[in-house]
Amino acid sequence: MVLLAVVATFVATTILAQLSGCNVHELGHALVATLLGWEVELVNLCAPASGSVVYSQVGTWAGNAQGYAGGLLGALFLFAVYVLVFVRNSRPKQGPFWWAAGLGTVVFIGPQLVIAVMEGMAGPGEDYTELFRERPLVFIPLVILAGVVSAAAYVLRWRWSSR
Repeated sequence: MVLLAVVATFVATTILAQLSGCNVHELGHALVATLLGWEVELVNLCAPASGSVVYSQVGTWAGNAQGYAGGLLGALFLFAVYVLVFVRNSRPKQGPFWWAAGLGTVVFIGPQLVIAVMEGMAGPGEDYTELFRERPLVFIPLVILAGVVSAAAYVLRWRWSSR
C-alpha cells in the first residue's frame, strides 16, 4: 500500500511540475519578448496541453534570446522549487513520499533545457516543433534522455548524501 501511495505522490508531483514549469516557460517567452520590444498578443498557458505565445509583431534583434528564455526560465523555476522545498530541509531523507515528490519535481529540468536549445536554434518566427516532426528519432529520445539524466542526478545526489 505504501508503494502505491509513493507512486501516486510521484505522479501527482510530476504533473504539477510539468504544468508549472510549462507555464513559467511560456511566461518566460512573453517576458523576454516584451523586454526585446516585441508585441505579445496572447499567451496560451499549459493546461493540460502545451502552451504557446502569439506575437503580433516580432523583432529580429536578439531573437534567439527569446527562444532560449522559455526553457531556461522553466528549468530555473523547477530547480529553485527543488532547492527551496527539498534541498533546504533535506526532505527526501524524511521518507519515501518526500523522495518521490522531489524526483517528480526535477524530472522535467533536463527536458526544459533541451527544448530551450531547440527553440533558441529555431530563431524568431520559426516553429521549433518542426524539428520534432522532421527528426523524431533524434529529438524525442534526446528529450527522454534529458529527463533520465535529471532523474539520475537526483538519485545520485541523495544516495551520496546518505553516506
